[in-house]
Amino acid sequence: MSTAELPGAGHMVTFRPLGLIALSAVMVLAYASGLAMPFNMQAVLMHFQTTNTVAGAISAGELLAISLTSFFAARYAGRIDVRRALTAGIIVIVLANLATTLVSNIVLLAAVRVIAGCGAGPVIALVMSLAGRSDNPRVTFGATNSAIGVIGMFLAVGVPTVLAAYGMAGAYAVYAALAVLALPLVALVPAPPPVAHTAGQPVEVPKIPGVGWAALIGLALILLGNGVLMMLIFIIGTDRHIPPTTLKLIFFIASFVMAIGPMLAGYLGSKVSATGPIAIILLALVVCAYLLANLNGSVPYIICGPLFAFLPIIMLPIALAALSMVDPSGRTAGTFPAFMTFAAAFAPFIGGRTADMGGYPAVGWVSIACIIGGGLLMARLALLADRIRRAG
Repeated sequence: MSTAELPGAGHMVTFRPLGLIALSAVMVLAYASGLAMPFNMQAVLMHFQTTNTVAGAISAGELLAISLTSFFAARYAGRIDVRRALTAGIIVIVLANLATTLVSNIVLLAAVRVIAGCGAGPVIALVMSLAGRSDNPRVTFGATNSAIGVIGMFLAVGVPTVLAAYGMAGAYAVYAALAVLALPLVALVPAPPPVAHTAGQPVEVPKIPGVGWAALIGLALILLGNGVLMMLIFIIGTDRHIPPTTLKLIFFIASFVMAIGPMLAGYLGSKVSATGPIAIILLALVVCAYLLANLNGSVPYIICGPLFAFLPIIMLPIALAALSMVDPSGRTAGTFPAFMTFAAAFAPFIGGRTADMGGYPAVGWVSIACIIGGGLLMARLALLADRIRRAG
């Protein structure tokens, strides 16, 4: 079966450079507060003098709100006016970020951050759904993931600086301003009209194939395996007596690679199979997880830390393009953020609890188990996508 014969293939989108830049920018500018979640936890700790558990719970609540709303937005992405929905979601994000600068207690903060998540979820899902309908999905997903690296470099330097000068209110004011910048860019996003349907008739929603569900669970497991160790990465570096300036430099370099790596992966990925690159990246993640968790020297950390940070971002354009090959309707790719944020919500708790019970080696083995299990669940998708690509 070729791509053109698959359900949903007739509603694909062609992205010109300006439209692709706008799509990528809308996602990262609107979702800047989510991408800076570790800094936000620090901001909450500083502002309310609370515990790590409470700060983590607030972050988890926001991420779970994103997960649930993105799941339902992806389900009906082809039936709604994309630009209007993106605009509405961004306005909710702006207002919630502004409200965060004014909250006076921790309960109100938790409620406002859930509202922010309810705005961010549909924005992310609609962006990913559009990217999933691209006629060149690997390049499209490469651009959206590269944008994460670009904004990551800004956030890694800018947010700590603002936090030091203005505290939590300053950080969320920055996130609100970035979301405002996304609003005019929505008009440049290539958005096909909603799929027409007859009034009174039930809306037919494209079904996610079984191989798609397995791959989504697999991707979530891989990101969970990455997250349980990444949330401890700075603590591990500190315990190994690596200077703070070196730590910042290491992960600034990682963000730089995140900015260029996915684009390169997307470009090269259109010329090679999905199975080989994904297998190599997963093997490298397993090796890095073992070395980071079990070796005490600074050299393995300096080499493996950045690799472990940016390899999943490089893999995602290839994996998401494989999802789009199997399901050109974009619904499977649009559902991915729900699984991604669900994994992100639980990674800090699982990683911290495992470290408390068994130390860093135990966290490493949990990470490895998740990565291997996720890879096995993704294998069938990668092989099927390669067969579709060859059939062409």
